Amino acid sequence: MHFVAHVVNEGTVPVEIRNIKYEMRSATGAIVEVGDIPQAYPNKIAPGASAVIGRTVRADAAVANADVASVDIRFETIRTSSIDNLLDVSNISFRGSSPGGQPVITGDVQNNGRNVYDNIQTAVVLIDSTSRWIGYVTASLPVRSLKPGDKAQFVTNADLPPSVNTRTVSFRGFSFDK
Repeated sequence: MHFVAHVVNEGTVPVEIRNIKYEMRSATGAIVEVGDIPQAYPNKIAPGASAVIGRTVRADAAVANADVASVDIRFETIRTSSIDNLLDVSNISFRGSSPGGQPVITGDVQNNGRNVYDNIQTAVVLIDSTSRWIGYVTASLPVRSLKPGDKAQFVTNADLPPSVNTRTVSFRGFSFDK
């Protein structure tokens, strides 16, 4: 099961997203599985800004992914004094997979802040032709730290369902220093 949610801070103060939980439900509304999601990307967002929450899991109690009709995601937000998200993701590209292989996603992360970042987390959302968020992949940078003004490339294999691979037409990237 692959799911992704778009979170927008509609408030007036920066918030941190935490304590993220999911519930997989059957067509009758019965809970199939519950679990935790480690973090949102980014985990702190300014008013009007967006974050992504996603996961790829197999429901233990389900016979097949088709047994899961919906996924509910719940989380807490707390007010935060700083956002510290001055990392921009650009030049995202997607190379489809060969039979039996995984697609590859590449892109750049640039530090537009004044601080050195040393634990950068990146997520790429895959978007279909109707602007629906249909996939989610995380990546790590191959560099130990990223100085102000510097840019680094990421490369990651995307373990995605085939239907997501064929429907992807655009991307949106998120990155932050953990």
